[in-house]
Amino acid sequence: MRFPEFAEEWKIEPLDKVYTFKITNSLSRDKLNYESGEVKNIHYGDIHTKFSILFDITKEEVPFINQDVSIERIDEENYCKEGDIVIADASEDLDDIGKSIEIINLNNEKLLAGLHTFLARRRDTKIKVGFGGYLFKSDDIRKQIKKEAQGAKVLGISKTRISNINIYYPPNPKEQQKIAACLSSLDEVITAETEKLDLLQDHKKGLLQQLFPAEEESQPNYRFPEFKDDGDWGEKEIGEIIELLADYTANGSFASLKENVTYYSEDNYAVLVRTTDLEKKKFEPQRYTDERGYKFLKKTSLFGGEIILANVRI
Repeated sequence: MRFPEFAEEWKIEPLDKVYTFKITNSLSRDKLNYESGEVKNIHYGDIHTKFSILFDITKEEVPFINQDVSIERIDEENYCKEGDIVIADASEDLDDIGKSIEIINLNNEKLLAGLHTFLARRRDTKIKVGFGGYLFKSDDIRKQIKKEAQGAKVLGISKTRISNINIYYPPNPKEQQKIAACLSSLDEVITAETEKLDLLQDHKKGLLQQLFPAEEESQPNYRFPEFKDDGDWGEKEIGEIIELLADYTANGSFASLKENVTYYSEDNYAVLVRTTDLEKKKFEPQRYTDERGYKFLKKTSLFGGEIILANVRI
């Protein structure tokens, strides 16, 4: 897909022909604070968890370097500049290795790239500010970075290896700017909707506390008007109101059925609900049972009203 007014061929160059690397520090979290200081510092963990693709220092919570930490020997050229790409060089997850941000606004503040990061600076202005962040998020560049990662439990990538990946970009700066504007406008919508969702989730948590009795209480703090005079809630042991249909992990019976559980195919008999489906923190494809698996599990078929409880923590 391309905006219709642009037709010129994109350029492809090795990363080290487009960007040069500057020196970063190795300050750990205990050398940083969120209260005061003269220089702020990017920790690789924040790239993984909270910083936006386009990093605006006025919109991010960035720690300061502690005042008792000496940074006098750091050359001025190693301070972050707008247009720089800060890359996380370590991760326990392949999907996060080489995750990066582009600095688009420093607000005249001093900022350094810290532990487990690379600081990549444009050699010239052929990559426009705002385009680089999305460029490093593109599928092909992400695949190249993952291929260069090394390690077992903790993955890492070196400057030498990441320098070998190819960078591609349109030579027309207007096309870069239009791509960046399109994607950043979507990010703004996503951010706004996420904030709305967070508020709704907080509201729901509050309702859950108010609409159900607290410990050792017989009535909730809030009741709908039509039920205000209905008296105390009833209380029973859980075994009096539910029947435990099955617990397959307790006896290991399900282990032999693993080969009878698969992704969607023509042989599917039933959807299978797993512990990972209850967690919802990480998407996994829905699984189904084949005929043998269904016959083994059909006594736990769900018809509505059942409660599924996870008996292990993921």
